[in-house]
Amino acid sequence: VAVVEGVGDHGCEYMTGGRAVILGPVGDNFAAGMSGGVAYVLDENGTLADHVNRGLVEIDDVAPAQANELRDILEKHLAATGSKKAAEILNGFDRAVSSFKMVIPTEYRRVLEGR
Repeated sequence: VAVVEGVGDHGCEYMTGGRAVILGPVGDNFAAGMSGGVAYVLDENGTLADHVNRGLVEIDDVAPAQANELRDILEKHLAATGSKKAAEILNGFDRAVSSFKMVIPTEYRRVLEGR
């Protein structure tokens, strides 16, 4: 599990598992070659899709089950770091979660869903 407040070009490139939470902007070629795991990206400006390499991944809204996981990760991050950004998001989480997107590899999703 990794939480960062932004990444440059090639973020989550070749990610094979785990969870990444990005609390800020991403650079170009995000998720290129991503084959496993999930990235939750705060997409406040609605520009994430312009930066994702969509060859192997899908971009979705965060569903209620994933929202619980995201909240848990943010709470642990806040407790460990005192992050002002995490505190701000958690203080209005029910509203803020709609600004997050979930990036997940297509084949990984199929395995999780048993398809």
